[in-house]
Amino acid sequence: MNPSQLAGKQRKMYIIGAIVAVFVLMVLIVLPIIQRSINGPTSQDYDTYVDQAEPDVPFTPPTISITNFDEHVENLPTEKRTEIEMFLYGAIDQNISDQDLSDITAQIRNGSYRQAYDPNTQIYSTEFIVDILDIRQSYLVTDQFSIWPPDITGLWDDVTFVLCLDAKDLIFGEFNCTDRFTIGAGGV
Repeated sequence: MNPSQLAGKQRKMYIIGAIVAVFVLMVLIVLPIIQRSINGPTSQDYDTYVDQAEPDVPFTPPTISITNFDEHVENLPTEKRTEIEMFLYGAIDQNISDQDLSDITAQIRNGSYRQAYDPNTQIYSTEFIVDILDIRQSYLVTDQFSIWPPDITGLWDDVTFVLCLDAKDLIFGEFNCTDRFTIGAGGV
């Protein structure tokens, strides 16, 4: 084989190598793009999107602020206040249809706050009535709390309730009140 034939053969090998390289790149890069456009995004695409999203912002449940909470309530941590205000929002939302609740506030009715402490169980039992002037409704809030974990106190299940009032305790008049147990007169 003379040098010109050898150069021609090498040239053919380079060309074949280049064609194979282009084919491999097409299979590795272009084909997945075509498949994604046909099949839609994959979970890997979602993970990439999530990684690029804003830093985690914790979910804050909607609440109804009890404006005079700190003036009346004792021995409950901030988390309990948030829980009570969250449950109050849920009860009001259940009893109001198609109304924006974002600007509504509640107040603890004077003289309604009661709290008892059981030294044997180390549980605080709290109850009070909240009045919501904006929507002319009132509810009874009951709660149990202990600084000790549930395996010591037995407070495993729900211990915060927002309930309909008996008709005699309603100051704005009766309304079609429902709660988790649908108890209380309140127009039901």
